[in-house]
Amino acid sequence: MTALRMFISGLVALLLVGCESTASSTGRGNVTVREPARPGETGGGLNDLLSRNRGLHVNRLERQDQVAQGAEQLPDGWKPKIEGWWATWCRRPHEFDSTLVDSPDPVKLQAARVARRTAWVRARTEWVALGPGAVNILVENLLAWYVRAYDANLGKEVDRAKLELGLFKDETIPYLVSGLSRSLGDSVVRTRLGELLATFGDAPVPVIEREWPAASDDGRLALVKAMKQMRSEATASLLQRIAGDNGALWKIRIEAIGALGKMEARTAGPVLRRCLRDGDPSVRKFAALHMHAVTDGAVADQEALVGAMEAALREGNRPVAQACRNALCVITKKRLPVDPARWRSVIGRGGKD
Repeated sequence: MTALRMFISGLVALLLVGCESTASSTGRGNVTVREPARPGETGGGLNDLLSRNRGLHVNRLERQDQVAQGAEQLPDGWKPKIEGWWATWCRRPHEFDSTLVDSPDPVKLQAARVARRTAWVRARTEWVALGPGAVNILVENLLAWYVRAYDANLGKEVDRAKLELGLFKDETIPYLVSGLSRSLGDSVVRTRLGELLATFGDAPVPVIEREWPAASDDGRLALVKAMKQMRSEATASLLQRIAGDNGALWKIRIEAIGALGKMEARTAGPVLRRCLRDGDPSVRKFAALHMHAVTDGAVADQEALVGAMEAALREGNRPVAQACRNALCVITKKRLPVDPARWRSVIGRGGKD
């Protein structure tokens, strides 16, 4: 079972056949390019399994029950129709204009792409009209195509799949968040699908909030990385709770701190002040590294950095002390050494030497 199969099958309790993260190779000039699967590999294989599992409730998750119910409600004869529509998606430009095989004329290529797009919009419209179960089949196939195209470095195909998935946010986001929260698939697949999740703006945040309590540690790390890429104020509250959670793994907490710093969340100063007193040196260091990005200029933030510097020097932890000094240099625009007494004096005088 491949990583992507594990990712999606864990969500709908159906094995997504033919969704390896690598695809067959075809030669183009002197460069060998791996390409997404042909229609029978993804569309047909998945449809076969859905047909055998119509209406089967095999998991406690409400989302999976809904998917099963959707498949059960598909009209008779749905399988060959969907296979035909998926074949339309998989068609390449030269299948619309055979002259492109020998002469890739840019004008003709663009015309072929327009023809492919027109044919696909018509196919997609008919596909979606079958009902919710059909939409989930479409989303699953597009997710598989996205990962395989990404793996094959086919940028246009990645963007094409991303554009389509963006039309079905309500169906796509639960797949991604649930899979990431349970750390299904390997790290490469999780990274790529986390990047995809981040493109949906604020929409995933409520779903992430709902899935967070039951998420595995690796799943939480993947979700925080996705939120870091979002750079959305809507994630700030959850990220602050994660950063300040003494019971969470340090690597999850420092990722949350980094996310807050990246988005310059000005409300995060109090949380990072607490992190500067944390028992984990990595948490203290990252809090120092990112304090300059989140501080609102409060003297309390500067004093917390000096206190953390002093504690680090007592422990012999020079990297944390240096990180505190660097943050203070940025905040105060002063260039002083790693010397708590001198920094405390400057802060006491309102930043005056």
